Amino acid sequence: MKTIITNLIDVKPFERDMALCLGFFDGVHRGHQALIEAAKQSGLPIAVLTFDRSPKARMGTPLLTTVADRLAIFASLGVEVTLLVVFDDNVKSLAPEAFIETLNKLRVKKVFCGPDFKFGFKAKGDATLLKYGLGRDFITTIVDEVNEEGTKISSSRIIKHLQYGNVKVSNRMLGRPYSIKGTVIKGHGNGRKFGFPTANLALAANYVLPLNGVYASAITVGGKRYYSMTSVGYHPTVNPLDKPIVEVHIFDFKRRIYKKTVTLEFLQFMRPEITFEDIKALIAKMREDERDIKALKAGLFK
Repeated sequence: MKTIITNLIDVKPFERDMALCLGFFDGVHRGHQALIEAAKQSGLPIAVLTFDRSPKARMGTPLLTTVADRLAIFASLGVEVTLLVVFDDNVKSLAPEAFIETLNKLRVKKVFCGPDFKFGFKAKGDATLLKYGLGRDFITTIVDEVNEEGTKISSSRIIKHLQYGNVKVSNRMLGRPYSIKGTVIKGHGNGRKFGFPTANLALAANYVLPLNGVYASAITVGGKRYYSMTSVGYHPTVNPLDKPIVEVHIFDFKRRIYKKTVTLEFLQFMRPEITFEDIKALIAKMREDERDIKALKAGLFK
C-alpha cells in the first residue's frame, strides 16, 4: 500500500480513477470496514483519506489505534493508497467548500463516507453537503451505520466498553481482538519470584487501556502468537504504582524478550484488580487465574 503524507494544499491527483473513503478511522472497526467494503463494490481501486490525529479529540487523548496500526489494517483490507493528512492549522481552518474542491482535484470518481462524517472549519461540512454540494467530478455514497446490539458501532462506544471491562463486546464491534503494541522492559522481578515471570510493557503510544484487572490474552513475539495472562493496573499489594502498568505472563514460555516489540491482544476480562492481605493470598489467586484462563483456551485462542 502506498502512503502519501499531505497538507491538502498541494495534493496531486491520483494516477488513475479511484474510490475514496473518508474518515479518521480510529480502531478501523466494523463500521469503517463496511465503508471500505462498499467502496470495493464500485470496482475501482480503493484509497482512504485520513488524518494523523483526531480532528475531534484534544492532543494526548488515548486512542484505539496509532497511525501505523491504521495503515497496517487498511493494507490488510485491500486499500491501495492512503492519503495521510497532517491536521495542522491550515487544514483545521479549511472551509468545507475548499475541502470539496480538493476532492475535485484528486481524480476520484466515487467517494464513500458515513452518515455522521464532518469536515471543514468547525466541522461545518457534513455528508449531505458532500453528496449534494460542489462535487463536480465524483459521486458520493453515504454508507449506512453498522449496529451492535441495536446501537451504532463507534470508536467512542468501543472505548467506553473497554473502560468498563466489556472486552468481548468491544472485540465484536472491532471485528477482531483489541490490541496494543509495546516494548518489553525490566520490572521489579516480583512475578518471577512468585512463579509467574511477566513481560512488562512500555506502550508504543497513548493507547486506551481496558479496566484495571486480569485478562485472558494473546501476545505475538517475533511473529509467533502465544496464549497468556495479562494484568492491567497498579499492583496495589506489592510495590504500588502511581500509574497503571501492563504485565503479561506468557504460558509455557522460557525465552528472554527484553527490548522486543510485541503485540498484545485482550481476549476476555476475568476479574477486577484486587488488593490482597498478603503475598500468599496473591499467589493463590494468580494460580486460580491461570487455571481459569487456560480452561478457556479452546474457545478464545484462535
